[in-house]
Order: sequence, then C-alpha cells, then structure tokens
Amino acid sequence: MEDRILLQMLRTAVREGDLNRMTSLLRDYHGEVEPILNEPRNQFMHDACRFGHEQIVIQLTGYTDDINADSPEGPPLTIACRHGYMSIVDVLFTRSDLKLDLPLTMDADQKEIQKCPFHEAAASGWTEILEALFEQRPEALQQNACMESILLSACSRGHDCVMEYCWRMTSCDLSQSLLQRLVDIACHGNFPNVLRLLVSKGAHITADLLLRYHKVVTEMLSERVSKLTEAQEPSLLLNWDAYNLQALHSDFFTEFNTQPLQISLCDNLLTALLNVVPWGLPNLVALNLKGNQLVCLDPPLKSEGIICHSLAQLNLSHNRLRSVPVELFHIPSLRTLDLSHNHLEFLPPLSQKELRVSKSYFYVGSGSSSFDLSSSWLTSELCNLDLSHNCLKRLPNQLQVCEKLQHLNVSFNSLGSFPSPWQCPLKSLDLSHNRLDDLSEGWDNCWTKTLNELNLSSNALMNINQSVCRLSELYSLNLSSNQLMGLPPVEWWLSQNLTHLDLSSNRIKYIGKSSSSNPRKIFRIMFPSRNNEAFMASPSPGAHTSVKFPVKLMKNSLISLNLSRNHLREIPPSIYELTSLNRLDISHNTEMTFLPLDLTKLKKLQTLCIDGLSISNLPKNLQRGSVLYKTKSILANLKHQLRRSVPYYGMKLMLVGSEGTGKTTLSACLRGKPPPKHNVATVGVEMADWRLHGGDSMRQKLKDSSSRSESFPDINFCVWDFAGQKEFTVTHKVFLSRYGLYLLLFDLRTHAQGIRNLRSWLLDIRAHAEKSQVIIVGTHLDCLTDRSSIGKLHAQIREEFTQQNGYPSIKGFFEVSCSKGTGLLEGIEELKVKIYETARKIEVYIPSQSSKETLIGRKVLS
Repeated sequence: MEDRILLQMLRTAVREGDLNRMTSLLRDYHGEVEPILNEPRNQFMHDACRFGHEQIVIQLTGYTDDINADSPEGPPLTIACRHGYMSIVDVLFTRSDLKLDLPLTMDADQKEIQKCPFHEAAASGWTEILEALFEQRPEALQQNACMESILLSACSRGHDCVMEYCWRMTSCDLSQSLLQRLVDIACHGNFPNVLRLLVSKGAHITADLLLRYHKVVTEMLSERVSKLTEAQEPSLLLNWDAYNLQALHSDFFTEFNTQPLQISLCDNLLTALLNVVPWGLPNLVALNLKGNQLVCLDPPLKSEGIICHSLAQLNLSHNRLRSVPVELFHIPSLRTLDLSHNHLEFLPPLSQKELRVSKSYFYVGSGSSSFDLSSSWLTSELCNLDLSHNCLKRLPNQLQVCEKLQHLNVSFNSLGSFPSPWQCPLKSLDLSHNRLDDLSEGWDNCWTKTLNELNLSSNALMNINQSVCRLSELYSLNLSSNQLMGLPPVEWWLSQNLTHLDLSSNRIKYIGKSSSSNPRKIFRIMFPSRNNEAFMASPSPGAHTSVKFPVKLMKNSLISLNLSRNHLREIPPSIYELTSLNRLDISHNTEMTFLPLDLTKLKKLQTLCIDGLSISNLPKNLQRGSVLYKTKSILANLKHQLRRSVPYYGMKLMLVGSEGTGKTTLSACLRGKPPPKHNVATVGVEMADWRLHGGDSMRQKLKDSSSRSESFPDINFCVWDFAGQKEFTVTHKVFLSRYGLYLLLFDLRTHAQGIRNLRSWLLDIRAHAEKSQVIIVGTHLDCLTDRSSIGKLHAQIREEFTQQNGYPSIKGFFEVSCSKGTGLLEGIEELKVKIYETARKIEVYIPSQSSKETLIGRKVLS
C-alpha cells in the first residue's frame, strides 16, 4: 500500500479512536507502519492524547520511540494534562523514558516560558492530574518558584480549587507581593471566587485596587449578604468581617437602600471611612467597625447632615481613635455605643484645651450646669455605653442627658472623679482601674432600685461611700485593690441582696481579741519616716477601721467573700454568722497562722482559699500544694478539733467457724492466756479485750522500710468469740461488723471437706459485712501426721474463694497449733503479725470529707 494512503488511514484511526482498524493496520502492515509512526511530523501520539483515546495511546507506546517529542502544543504529556485525561497520564507514566520537567517562572504577563504539564493542569483546573504530577516530582512542592508559577497559572483561569489544593500541599512561604500580584490577576479576570480565597490567605483589598476593580470586589462581598428574619423587623446583614479591606467604595451600599440594614466590618484594615458611613445611610440600624485601624471619624458634610436616623447600635472598639465628633452624640436613635480600646483623651464637647480648666467646668453638682445639656448630646435613648480602655481624664456633663442608660463601663482610664449621679435606670457600672480617691453623694437617690453590679476595683479609695452602702438592689460589689482599712458602720448598709463582695488587695487589718489580751505583748515605739511601713499604713483621718459585717442584712444573701491580700491576723468574728457563704478567700494574709474552729459554723462553705498561708493547726497535707487540699477535709479537721477528738486505735476481731474448730482456744492463745482445760461449747458470743503491741519490734517483724516518723501504734482489739453450733448461726448475722477483721477457723483434719464448709461463712460475711477482711486459720496442726496436703489446701482456697466469685477479701491462710498437753504453740506469732498488718491497712470512707482514712487512728470524741 502506498505510504500516503497508509498515513491517511493511520491518522483517521488515531483521531477517531478506531481500535480495530488501528490493530489491523499494525498487524497487516507492520514493517511499513513503524517508520510512519516515528516520523516527528506525523505526531500520532500527540493526536491520540488530544482526542483522549486511551487504547490508541496504549498501542502507540509500543511503537513510538520518542515519547517526549515536542509539538506546537507541547509533548504528549503536556497535551494530556491540558485536556484532563487522567487515564492517559497514567499510561504515559509507564514509560521509563518519560521526562517531567519542573515548572518555570512565568513573566509579568502570565505567558508561559515553556509548555509544562504542571502549568497546563493548573490552568485547566485538573486537581487530580496535578496531584499525580506532584507524586512524580514531589520536590516541586518545596520550591517557591515552582509553586508561584503554578498558582499564577491557576489564578489566570480562575481555578480557586486548584489554588486551595496547592496552598494545602506546599510548605513554602509565599510572599505578600505574590498575593497582591494574584489579586490583580483575579480582579482583572473577574474571578470573585479566587479573590475571596486570596483574602482568606492574607491578601489586602487596597484603595487603588478598589478604584480599578470595585465591581469584582462588590461581587465578592455580595455573597456575604443574608436576610435576618428573627428580629421584629426583617433586615439585611452585610457580614464583611475579616476581608482585609483597606478602604470602602460607595458602590458597596447603593443596592441596599430599601430595607433595614446591619453592616459588620470587623477585623479589617480600615484607616478611614467614606462620609456616607454612617451619616448618609438612612436605613442603617447597626454598624460594627471593631478591630480596624481607624484614627479619626470625620463629621458629616454640612451639605448632607445626619440622615442615619435608624442607627441603634454602633461599635467602634479596638481602633486607634483619639477623638470622635460631637455629631456622634446627635444620633437620637442610638441605643448601644462601644468606643472601648481606643486612644480617646476626651469626649465632645470637651477638647484638649478645655481639659486644662477647672474640674467644676465639667461636672454637675447640686447646682445648675454650665452647659445646656440638650444642645450638645441628643442621645436620650442610649442604654449601653462602653468607654473602657482609653485615656479619658474627664467625663463631660452631657453624660447626664442619657436618661435611659443601663450599662456604663469606663474602666481602664485615668479618671480622677466621677460626675454626680443622675436619674437613669443604671444596672451596671464599671469604674475599675482609674484614679478615683472619693465618690460623690447621692448614688442611693438615683440608683438604689436599679444598680445591680458595681466595680470600683483598682482605684485609690480609702472609704466606702455611705450612698454606695445604701444601694438596696446591689448584688455584686468589687472594691479590690484600693486603700480601704476597714468597713463602714453596720448601720449604713442597706444592700440586702448583696451576693458577691470583693475586698481583696486592700489594707484591711484585724488583729483580734486574743492578741490585745496577750500579757507578754511587746510594744514598739516607731518614728515615722518615708520608708517606715507602719507610718505608711497608718489610717488617714476619717478612714474606716472597723471590720464588722452587717450580719443581719447579709447572712442570708452573701455567698462569696474575698478578703485575700490584706493584713488580717485573724478572721473577723462577724464572718462566722454569714451562714450563706459558699466561697471564702483569705489567701495571702501573711500574718494569719491559725484557722479558728468557728469556721465550722459556715455549713454551706464549699470553697476555702488559703493560698500563701502557713496554718499551725492544720496538717501539711491539707494545705496548699497537697493533693488533699480540699475545703471539706479542712472543715472536717476543724470539726475534729472543735469536738476535742482524739485518735482511736481499736477495732473488732471476730472469730467464726464451725463447732469444735478451736475458736475459744485460739482467742486465749492470741491474748497470752492459757488454753481452757476443758472443752466447753461457747454459748452465743463471748467478748474479751486484747492489746496487740506495735512499735519498733512490730516494724522489724513486718520488715517495713517506711519513714521512722510513721506510726506503728498498739492496737486494742475487742475479740468476739462466736458460738459455732448451728442453732446460733442465725443470730450471728446481727453482730457482723462492716469494717471488722474476721478469723475464719476450720479443722485441718477435715481436709477438703473443711474447706467446703467455709463457703457459707464467707458468703454470710460478704452479705452483711462487705468491706471486711478475712484471714482463714487452720487449727489442730499438731494432730496432722502428714502435712504434705497443706499445700493443696492453700491452692484450693486461692482458686475458689476469690472476690470475682462473690467472696470477701481474704488476706491470708495460716495453720496454727494450740496443744494443751505439751504447751506447744505453733504459727501463733506469725498470725499476730498478719492480724496487725491487715488491721493497720483497713480504710473507711468519710462522706463529709469525700475521702478515705485508716480505721486505726481515726478520730473519735474524747
């Protein structure tokens, strides 16, 4: 066949993907076909990759010599990557001579210097193919230049999924300049989806970018617009938080002017606002600009004026504002205003110049104001005002225009005084971290029925104002970190609902009656000097020094009291009558070394803080740094002291077992008494006392290596010898003690049958004295002619009488002999040691302490 005809037939088969024709041509014209297939101009492999004929590619790989042959569209692999044929890419990877070059950098016009599989896959959006390429050349993920060029290729076609994949896979540190270059490409290509991704990676929306591409930015923002239907009046929410916006464009708001509007622009990079925001948005109800870089807020244009008459919530916190225009307080609908965490030094109508004039210029006393209040502030609807974390030294009189104010926070400023109270339903007031040394009167006249929370901490107050004490609805009062030396007179207080009182870090001093009556007290004469602590702590004229709480008023309400970091040597007695106290903090009163036993009167106390104290009447394991540092344990210890309780080293030792097993004889031998001369059956129960000596001799017998300070006391046992006859076993159950120690006896001569007879005794003990310990004792050892069977008895007991099988805890098995004829006592001393060891380790649970303690040594009433 002519080469021209054969060439045409091959080309048709390749382009149409006709596998049968291709197979026939390769079979019938093998010798003639091979040179045609390898002719570079024919590019059969390129055509097969272009049209996606996988089977043709598989056939051609066996005939094509140069798998990397170039073409105007690139090598076969590049073509397959461009068109997204993953299966063909996998086929090409089977050729060992396949070349896969790393991507090269792209120029400023995003034109590729060389056709590259990486670029083609990225530009066409084939994430799966790109992943396969990275598997072949993983080093590409570690090279900035490679990843930049791939990102540029994907960005130029708007493939945000490919870009997200690349960012997830690479560990390269991509520069801000690259991000901004990608932003320009995305905006130029009108790809809002890519722009959103870039913003999430830290790209900035600059003012210059908005001038050139504000439409695509507006389109990106429009996807974060939602309807709010839960409120009384449905509104639109423009949630544009964290978009790295450095500026705004008027187009952002033009289409949203038909219904109530809420705008959130938190955590952006705004340094200034359009004048239309907020002044020119009549349907704006809420604006949140928290966390930007605003330095100033421009007033509205005179020609436009204020038309945002629906604005109710405005948040300008966490910016860099040094001042705000007075027009901000001309928005009559404003209900919530947050100016916290800025650099404000004054509020309008004050100015820097006015700050230097007299205080009387700024504050309203009992006389008339030097300002016409309504002419400057028109915020009569304002309910919540937060001015905290600024640099304010004064507050203007115009604050009193806010007749509906409920929450005011001016903490962390530099205020030296606070305006006189005014009529408003104030619920919470935070004046902490200022420079207040006194408060004006009249608080109770204005706020006694409304004020619930008052924070005056971290100021320089030396007294508690009487009008503060008369706030009857107050439930939280924080006066920590001031210069208080005591409490106001008891009769001043009317705060019958007070639940939380914080007086920590003051100079409150209480020595107590015991100190003043000490006959050996040494008096010192101290001369005042600047470095003299006594001089510095001396009370100022008029300072309150009493430490008496209004018990009748607070005993049923106060639940938390903090007196930490003061100068208390003892706890003021009136505290013991505050019976509702749940938490008491007396930490770091370094002169306090004793906890009074009257603390036990506080029945509801759950938390007692004693950090930094060294208490002489508490064990070290109950003080700070110990695992057992628990309020319940401390109070339980104080209760023991209150009752004058003493350690008790006694318990029951009960001997049980069948008739004739030698219980009475063993009891006598343990107590050092001679065995009875005649065997007389016990009737009911016989009791006797026995002291088992401890001390160093017992420590040596136990081979105990613990600290020498650990106690090995004598233990006083009350030995109960139970009758073994069947007619008495029913009554035994009444006397079984929960935490007793049981010696269960059987006759060794009965062998396995004797072991079986133990089951009923053990089950009775488990049923009626679950926590008890049992020692099994085999008697009549001297009567055994062959002792080899004892080992089998040990094994039988270990295997059968386990706690998993429902039996009580068995601590050992001993064999003893109490022979009357020869006086031979065998195994008795070993049994005594085991009895001592077992008794010393028995623990009982104390509900009041939520913990366990050893039975031996527990405290009981003297």
